[in-house]
Amino acid sequence: MNRGLFFNFSHVPEVFMATVIPEIDLFSQALRRATRDVEAFQQTLAQTPAASARAALTAEPEGGKIEPAVFRPPAAAGQAGAMVLDAKGAGAIEIIQDIWGAAKEFYATMDAWAKSTAKYQAEVEKLQHQMGASATQAGKFGQGMLERSQALLQSPSTLVDVFGKVGTLDLDKGVDKGDLAKRTNAQEVTNAIAQIAYVRGIPAGDLADVVTPLLRPVQENMAEVRVRLAQFYNVTNDAPLPEAMMKSSFAPVVNRLEQFGVAPEQSIGSAASLLEIAKLRASDPAQAVKATEELFAQFNDADVRKSFQEKGVDIAALRQQAKTLNQDPLQLIAEAIQKGQFNLKDLDFDLKSIMKEKQSAVLLSDLVKQKDDYVKG
Repeated sequence: MNRGLFFNFSHVPEVFMATVIPEIDLFSQALRRATRDVEAFQQTLAQTPAASARAALTAEPEGGKIEPAVFRPPAAAGQAGAMVLDAKGAGAIEIIQDIWGAAKEFYATMDAWAKSTAKYQAEVEKLQHQMGASATQAGKFGQGMLERSQALLQSPSTLVDVFGKVGTLDLDKGVDKGDLAKRTNAQEVTNAIAQIAYVRGIPAGDLADVVTPLLRPVQENMAEVRVRLAQFYNVTNDAPLPEAMMKSSFAPVVNRLEQFGVAPEQSIGSAASLLEIAKLRASDPAQAVKATEELFAQFNDADVRKSFQEKGVDIAALRQQAKTLNQDPLQLIAEAIQKGQFNLKDLDFDLKSIMKEKQSAVLLSDLVKQKDDYVKG
């Protein structure tokens, strides 16, 4: 075997070596067993009636370089019985072929592993620079991700990507951002996102893009962070994930709902339900998000509020009532519209006549019609 085939591991960080050493050991053991089988074949071949036409496998050093084994044919190859390949001989040839096949597969595997390792090392180094960590801190963190990835059913690279996004939050008070292994709260959130992503069958990195800004307003209180994570999981657990939730603008919708008076423990579910209703007549998720933002803008418009009040819907009073009763103000507004002076058979037209933005009028109309689904959501 040419020495050039051997993989050079000198450039591989020590932190990754544990991953590949067992594979090398297993291959070495298999190769030693196969070598013994070949030697047994040579001995059998030497004892055949064609001993005078012996075939030898040799490895002759030449200029300090080991050459591949060469098959030496018998002197009189045309003579009957000059070369006897019985069942054992044929089996040994298969062994040699198996060794070569195993070697090629092994080196292909090692090449893929080397490329994957180099990619992962680059990702860990990127995180190191992003967080201002030392090489030792990054190495310890990288090893931890390798060990954790199997339990979380996510690749180490995916976990590093998620942590890179979650790590921008100030979740671990008093811990330097560069001390990656000691940022236990950031690790906890990373694990939660990885698990939710696996259960929902969506890319963990995309989910981190949604969840990270969602946690930013409560990042200094891990109890509230856990509540939001639990809400988010409950919202996504039993129903398809709303497309609009996969946009970074989901967090602003949640925040707008809370500013309007929706309780924090209800805001994520209410935002998801409202976006699902907005999708009924929106051409794409972005348009659905825009419709929700415009709806709240209309509710804050003095002229629009006056027009609603003339039809028996006092938005300011309903918001205060919702706060006192710990209820969703959108639910109370929808109920008031159902009981107010509106033409429910043509609610779209009626709302468009008093609201300045048509898309928000359509959304409010659908919200009233789908009120029970919204409340259930």
